[in-house]
Amino acid sequence: MMKTIQEKISKYVELRTEIQKQWKMETEVMPIVVTTTAIVPHVTVKNVNELGGTVSELKNIQKAVILHTSSIVRKVIGEK
Repeated sequence: MMKTIQEKISKYVELRTEIQKQWKMETEVMPIVVTTTAIVPHVTVKNVNELGGTVSELKNIQKAVILHTSSIVRKVIGEK
């Protein structure tokens, strides 16, 4: 999971640099990572809290991930 988090951070390095130059302010990439089974790493919980998010919002994110994953599975096995 840490590999995924590092990939998300490195993916946005250029955007972060551009924002820093354009707005002349410090920026930080705060990845929000949730697995397909709705497991939330501690880093994601910390980042959501830092952004002012609540436990309820994290639960909604988990629910959305599970619903999307089950939708994909239904498509693969041919259900509607």
